[in-house]
Amino acid sequence: MHMKPVSRAQVHLLPDYSHVIINLGATQKGNRAKAVVLNPNSEGDICTGGTLALEVSVSEGNNTSRAVELPILNDVVNEPFVFPVSDPDKTWLAFRLYRAASLHTGGRDLLGSGVTLLKSLSDCFGTERESLVRERTIPILGKDTLIPVGTVTFTFLIASPMAPLNISTARDTPTFTTSSLQLVGHRGLGQNTANRSHLQLGENTMESFRLAAKQGATYVEFDVQLTRDLVPVLYHDFSLSESGTDIPIHELTAEQIVTQDARKPHRVEHPHTRSRSFTEEDGRRTQEIRDRLKHTVDFRNKGFKPNTRGDCIQDSFATLEDVLTKLPESVGLNVEIKYPRIHEAAEAGVAPLAIEINTFVDRILEKILLHARNTRNIILSSFTPEVCILLAFKQRVYPVMFITNAGKPPVTDLETRASSLQSAVCFAKRWSLAGIVFASETLISCPRLIRYVKESRLVCGSYGLQNNIPENAIVQAAAGIDILIADRVGLISAALREGGYL
Repeated sequence: MHMKPVSRAQVHLLPDYSHVIINLGATQKGNRAKAVVLNPNSEGDICTGGTLALEVSVSEGNNTSRAVELPILNDVVNEPFVFPVSDPDKTWLAFRLYRAASLHTGGRDLLGSGVTLLKSLSDCFGTERESLVRERTIPILGKDTLIPVGTVTFTFLIASPMAPLNISTARDTPTFTTSSLQLVGHRGLGQNTANRSHLQLGENTMESFRLAAKQGATYVEFDVQLTRDLVPVLYHDFSLSESGTDIPIHELTAEQIVTQDARKPHRVEHPHTRSRSFTEEDGRRTQEIRDRLKHTVDFRNKGFKPNTRGDCIQDSFATLEDVLTKLPESVGLNVEIKYPRIHEAAEAGVAPLAIEINTFVDRILEKILLHARNTRNIILSSFTPEVCILLAFKQRVYPVMFITNAGKPPVTDLETRASSLQSAVCFAKRWSLAGIVFASETLISCPRLIRYVKESRLVCGSYGLQNNIPENAIVQAAAGIDILIADRVGLISAALREGGYL
């Protein structure tokens, strides 16, 4: 059966306002909390007299409110309430429980209400810090008794515009085109793995990017995170295992990260002793690194660490500014913004806290807008739906892609907006994103899904280890894939060229 392409109404955010974005219920599948739960002792009295409705409003925004009838039967994860506000720090959010019929007649039979100040939900974590848990539950108090008659659970995001930048060169048109298939080098010349079947360069490094371009990649993909002192650095994993700890990247300064660079010699030369050979010294350093790594959660799970001696040809850590200023402009950039995620914090056994998400996105965008050349092709992407929303809102220059592993087992990502291909398409259309990058397993098993995505007027891309098999790359190319992210760049480039797709 042919699936109909999605033509969902888009959310239009006002460029000069902050916006409060509210989803009723949880957006994480592991959270079973319903949007509205009535206390058993009061449910009978409240429900007497017909259907109920929940009204949502904020303290400003022309007194605009939104209402939904209860119980909520449809999937509303891609049906958010959006309120423009001038000062989110002073904005409070109100939920009012009414009899639905009274909203239509103008009588407004109020049964109960709950109110929360949005700033108070995150100000206990310190300056420019917030919880990764965005779901909140507040009580609904009875109108007359002020006794809780139920609860409402919601997920919220505050989207604030970027501060204006003093940029002399105008950038007012997107730089990405889908006129032909784009081969993207995953983390450069490929992500590092424990597989020793082929030579591996350190991932997310300058040398890896250069060689990926030489082997046929039109873009290189890399992961950008923000340090504690707000410096965008290239690093994939959640924690800096090189330090021998599970401390997250966002809890370290850029200088602290650089001091863990395993490429540095760390050798002490004594004038009256014979120097060790390179091989002996290199072996000693490799063992030192492994001795540190073995105590970390990440290393225990994987058995190796990317971009370290003994597993690949190691290179120095790089910053986003390094890539923007030192890599040839002919090489396109697929900038994956890796905001910390709840399941990553849980796996590392650390508190689910991170840099405030607007600050995180702003600092990365500022670096790109200040240093990128007009001739440079750039794509912005993220697994985190909130990051995609902010990227599309804060700038209109570079296309934004939502990444999802929908359909790829095992399912570690519990984000409902990425729970299926259809959900991801609905999300991308709702927020005016350019397209979606899927785990390749789904598209390889059913190539016609590529057409479904493109008929929804979205760019379609894929990533994953299956893309390193030439036959799989050809299948997707024949189905019209726009972006193919691969590790074995040379191998896949040759296969696509032979098939006439590059």
